Amino acid sequence: LRITQMVNAKVAIKMHRKHVGDPKKRVSDEAAKLSESALLSAEFDVPSTAAPICIEADLRRRTLSVSMKLTAPRDRVSTKARVNWLLKQVQKADDSDIYIVAHWPRQSPVQATLSDVRAAPVVLDSPTAKGVPPKAFTVMLVRDAAARFAGNRTFIAELEEAVPRFYEQIGQRLKAWRPAAPQVHPPATIDTAPPQAPATEHPEPAPQCEEPTVGPLASAQFEEDASQNATKDGAPPSNATSAQPHPEPSPESVGGQP
Repeated sequence: LRITQMVNAKVAIKMHRKHVGDPKKRVSDEAAKLSESALLSAEFDVPSTAAPICIEADLRRRTLSVSMKLTAPRDRVSTKARVNWLLKQVQKADDSDIYIVAHWPRQSPVQATLSDVRAAPVVLDSPTAKGVPPKAFTVMLVRDAAARFAGNRTFIAELEEAVPRFYEQIGQRLKAWRPAAPQVHPPATIDTAPPQAPATEHPEPAPQCEEPTVGPLASAQFEEDASQNATKDGAPPSNATSAQPHPEPSPESVGGQP
């Protein structure tokens, strides 16, 4: 397919593990697939490319397709953002015969021409998975060979023209998405000082009543007030001495005689 000569590197065909050491098994399986689905396909590994190059010949439709499938960038959350990521990589590709296919898990893929996708990236929105961005994209060159499928030479000539064109315009320009490297964050500051005990608040002592100081003047005033209060009540003043009556002596006690 002339890719090896173009890139000056070894291009290998991808095979299932069971076909690597058993060429007869590979021919038998490919013949059965061709009989059942009318498809003849192969994948090629080109060094350092974003994905293998898949070549498929559809005998029923008489079309020849060359494609690469990429995982959509997970750091973009909308369909438009993911489609724009892909469009930047195929800016120099011709619009003719180029298609973009968007894939979702458990949903039907959505396909549109490169010219339509460039005009409106939202054409790749899924009608069933609304709001969910696609998980992968397939960039595909489709050639309608028609009558050229009838002859061996014309079919090979068509193949040898389509594959190098796809690789030159698209294959060598596609880049696989990879998550960004983790960023370095400044280390957290660690306080090595010993912890200090919380300050204990001592309650202020309750105010105590002061005993009145009784001086000489206050004592005299107190006694005067008490005397006045006793006089008002009819009692003798506290500082007056009560007169006690003394009994008269009896005649017998005078002179010691009766």
